[in-house]
Amino acid sequence: MKFSAKSAEGSKSYLCFSTSSNSRYIIRQIMRLSLITAILTTVTFQILFASNIKAQGSAQVEVTMELKNESVLSAIKKIEAQTGFRFIYRNSDIKDIKNLNIPLDTRSVKATLNLILEPLGLTFSEVNNKILISKIERYGIPAEQADVKITGVVLDDEGKPLPGVTIMVKGDRNSSSATDVNGHFNITIPSDGNQVLVFSYIGFKTQEIAVGNSVSLKVTMVAAPGSLQEVVVLGYSEQKKANITGSVATVSGVELRQSPAANISNSLAGRLPGLIAFQGSGQPGRDDSRLLIRGLSTSGNSSPLIVIDGVPQEAVDANGNGRSVNANLPHMDPSDIESISILKDAGTAAVYGARAANGVILITTRRGDKGKPSLNYTFNGAWQKPTQLAELVNSYEYATLLNEMYKNENNFLPSANRGYTDEQLEVIRTGSDPDRYANTDWYSALMKPSSFQQRQNISVNGGGEKSKYFISTGYLDQKGLFESSGYKQYSLRTNLDAEISKNLKVSLNLNGRIEKTKDPVAGGAIVSQYRMISPLLPSRFSNGTYNYISIVSGFSSLINGSPYLIGQGDAGYVNTDLNVLEGVGSLIYNVPFINGLTAKGTFSYNKYQTYIKNFTKPYVTSVRNDNGTYTTRATGNTRASLTEQFIQRQTVLAEASLNYKKTFDKHNIDILALYTQTENQGNRLLASRGNFASPQVDQLFAGDVNNDDNYGVGFRNARQSVVGRAAYNYSGKYLFEFSFRYDGSDVFPKGDRFGFFPAVSAGWVLSEEAFLKDVPVISFLKLRGSYGQLGNDRTGQFDYLNTYTLGSGLDGYYIFGSSEVQALVPGVIPNASFTWEKANISNIGLEARLFDNKLGIEADYFYKRTKNILGTRSFSIPATIGGTLPSENLNIIDNSGFELAIDYKNRLGAVDYFVKPNVTFNKNKVVYIPEAAGVLPYQSLIGHPFYLPAGNLVSPAGYIAEGLYQSTAEIAAGPTPLYATVAPGDIKYKDVNGDGKITAADKTIIGKGDYPQIIYGLSMGANYKGFDISILLQGAAKVQKYMTGLGEWAFAGNAVPSKKHLDRWTPGNTGASYPRLFSSYSNNQEISSYWLRDGSYLRLKNLELGYNIPTSALSRLNISSARFFVSGTNLFTITSLKDVDPEAFASSFGAESYLIQKVFNLGLTVKF
Repeated sequence: MKFSAKSAEGSKSYLCFSTSSNSRYIIRQIMRLSLITAILTTVTFQILFASNIKAQGSAQVEVTMELKNESVLSAIKKIEAQTGFRFIYRNSDIKDIKNLNIPLDTRSVKATLNLILEPLGLTFSEVNNKILISKIERYGIPAEQADVKITGVVLDDEGKPLPGVTIMVKGDRNSSSATDVNGHFNITIPSDGNQVLVFSYIGFKTQEIAVGNSVSLKVTMVAAPGSLQEVVVLGYSEQKKANITGSVATVSGVELRQSPAANISNSLAGRLPGLIAFQGSGQPGRDDSRLLIRGLSTSGNSSPLIVIDGVPQEAVDANGNGRSVNANLPHMDPSDIESISILKDAGTAAVYGARAANGVILITTRRGDKGKPSLNYTFNGAWQKPTQLAELVNSYEYATLLNEMYKNENNFLPSANRGYTDEQLEVIRTGSDPDRYANTDWYSALMKPSSFQQRQNISVNGGGEKSKYFISTGYLDQKGLFESSGYKQYSLRTNLDAEISKNLKVSLNLNGRIEKTKDPVAGGAIVSQYRMISPLLPSRFSNGTYNYISIVSGFSSLINGSPYLIGQGDAGYVNTDLNVLEGVGSLIYNVPFINGLTAKGTFSYNKYQTYIKNFTKPYVTSVRNDNGTYTTRATGNTRASLTEQFIQRQTVLAEASLNYKKTFDKHNIDILALYTQTENQGNRLLASRGNFASPQVDQLFAGDVNNDDNYGVGFRNARQSVVGRAAYNYSGKYLFEFSFRYDGSDVFPKGDRFGFFPAVSAGWVLSEEAFLKDVPVISFLKLRGSYGQLGNDRTGQFDYLNTYTLGSGLDGYYIFGSSEVQALVPGVIPNASFTWEKANISNIGLEARLFDNKLGIEADYFYKRTKNILGTRSFSIPATIGGTLPSENLNIIDNSGFELAIDYKNRLGAVDYFVKPNVTFNKNKVVYIPEAAGVLPYQSLIGHPFYLPAGNLVSPAGYIAEGLYQSTAEIAAGPTPLYATVAPGDIKYKDVNGDGKITAADKTIIGKGDYPQIIYGLSMGANYKGFDISILLQGAAKVQKYMTGLGEWAFAGNAVPSKKHLDRWTPGNTGASYPRLFSSYSNNQEISSYWLRDGSYLRLKNLELGYNIPTSALSRLNISSARFFVSGTNLFTITSLKDVDPEAFASSFGAESYLIQKVFNLGLTVKF
């Protein structure tokens, strides 16, 4: 017999071996014998094994097994693999049963089957080695409705058992249980596979877990925000709230998502003690709040440092200079945020050193959770309208008031278009010639009554033993008040965590964002135009053409064309596109030979690209002639023009750290050493061309090469820092911490680039002492205090170097021989020794939890002195020097205050509710600031509150108003007025120095400042059987607004009077609220207390009503949970201010800015 690939002739091939016909018989006999032998051997083995099984039934045979989201069939196979048992079952009884979970253990086969089958309404019987699985038939109760027993254990985030945790079947308060001292529980529930268990415990987040077909659960509970067990994110560390020795306030992402505000910064107002948030505008894409922590304590950059997932965000302008911005906070999708922490004192913020003087805002984004993937969808659709609109006078009122104003100024002359005759007034009153004398409501003519915004988000999270993930994508579309404005945002965030090995972990955060903002060529300023255009002017003539309107103030053209067509985009557009890419990667290594030592390396790369395109083009309007005919008029530039800007910036951060945490008996230590360096660089390019051949082509090549311009600038700066922190606590009772940061920044001269910023803090948990431990009212009581020094390096780059510019104008050239040569002109005189602002901060705090942790109280007193603030000396230098004075470290400002936060949570019957008020008292004063020589004591700002003057208030010093003059006799009897033209109805000023005349020497410091000395908030809510409500009230007190311009001065700056100006002084209305009418009368426009208004307010900041759909109604759709809600923002405001929003932070406090919006929202969240 030989091996062959081909059969020999006359034979068959078996397995490629050639056989003859004679040998085939022998082979067949051998195969028959082998088959008989195999059958006999198998039967004999089964008889012997069955005999053994009979001796050892399912109660005696053990198996070691664990199920993780597995089926009944998988469990059967595992038992068969370890034993001689074989199973008989109907496939229909078990095919749909999946997601079984039992912990790893060694049990008997019987115990294992009981654990698996009983909760499923199944049973088993055994005959020899056969096990038959069948349904349990109960008298009168179908098997699928039988109750099942669920067992398990509940642990905290450190793996310790939690006794006393309440477990309830969702929607059935009569079915409940609780964990024992070891954290174990058991509860009986219906076996329909659709039940959800709710786990609740004071100080921990309530968790809902879908049972499915699981019969044993292991639940890990996470500390709730504000609880003592809550882990709070701090600078480069995390600590339990009970162990923190500094001043920190935290808000969860869940709370922030209750607000439908498009900008996350607007959701913070009123929620956190110590945080001031003012929304200055409602303009889409630019409606962020200005944020301050504990008020104003510097005349320089006062914005807090923003840190997102451990990476500080650079706040610089296009030239690389530090500026007052909120970094990336306004543009984050709230669905991506896990929590926001506010670091308010030196004890918590010192690790950020030279950028932490104004406080730190730490933002932590969401990460993946262990468990099967869950998909979450959120939709918010909202309508917006202004919170406050000025009620302007109609055409007839406008004309009569204008006549009165001209007469007051002895300038009434209708023939010269300075007033209206009686005949003209009658035409205006009757509206008989609307093309000549209209009655236009310019707000309605220019803007929509409301605008729509929507936000959608889809996220997926999940993970296993070795890796976790969170992926989120968001979309925001915010329409403007006029057609050609709006803002869109697209975002994608991916947060990954993986365990590479037992000691090595890696995390990766990737975030991309695209923002698109579109505006008309007038930008947000077009909103203010409804306050400047006479209602007598029509927007559109009866023939359908649009009116050409020209309003000039001095040498400036305020309006030139059709405001309506500008708002529609006919005059061009300004489009701003921002592309953001942010990446953070970290490696965490637990050093195996030193227990408690962790090494971490982090690298971050952020890139921002901004593209601005400003295209202006001519459009057509009409002019009505005196004879009633209409003339077409081209408006704007006769040719189109285009300006394009490209701005890019990138930030690279690298960090390396060692962290050692260890517990020795009752001694707990936590030591951190970290090195970090950051490089920030970017550039800006600008190009423009005019005289376009066609307005249809909006590209630079289409412009005139002889009418072009260009500009470019680049910047680069860097920091190097070493951070240290050592924390110690004894048995959670005595707490100590020391931290420092040694910072270096190249914005300062070489000899002053490095600064040392240390802090020390301590805490004493009195409730752990024997004399308080048994006091039933006190659950927790802690005293804490901190002191340290922080810095501020946000200033212009290279102020220590000489600067020069190319000369221009008459003084920009000199004669060299017979030729005219352009000169180099010196700029600011350099200062080779300026350095950081430094803030010394003290803080004393008390934290208490009372009445079984139901009531929480947190109080802080703080004092802060900021010195070395950059300022300029108040004296001039001769022009022959050829430069201006530099900034120096001169100013000193004190800031102090008190904060109180209370929270109360309880249950009343079936209603769970909470109340959380907070209030902050804050006041600053100037200790030193350079002032002009010979300044009078009562005019000195020293000792008074420091505040940044509004755009229309250039000095805190002004006259004290004593009402209005009522007669010429009163004027003659009093001090000599400031102006000879003063008449009855004008403002009367106080003669402060008593010299018998009103002069500049009578000015004094007026007002309390335009930052509130008291801010407060009240958050409260309740839920009842699936319904929930949350309310946020927010307000401010002890604040004054200086109201001028369009807001208060009728006719000043072409302003249209509002209804409140009807209460102006006249001989028949001497008790009026406003002076006699004027347009540009200097006496009444002087800075004075007359125009100060109480800026206090109380606002319903947010209201939300929600309903959770019962899970029983969702199970067939494979939906875990769903919630509908309606909500609103800025719904009503109580204030004494008229026509303007008290929260606005702009020139004239809202009268000339894009109006702040109130929002009405419908929303839905669904979890699959």
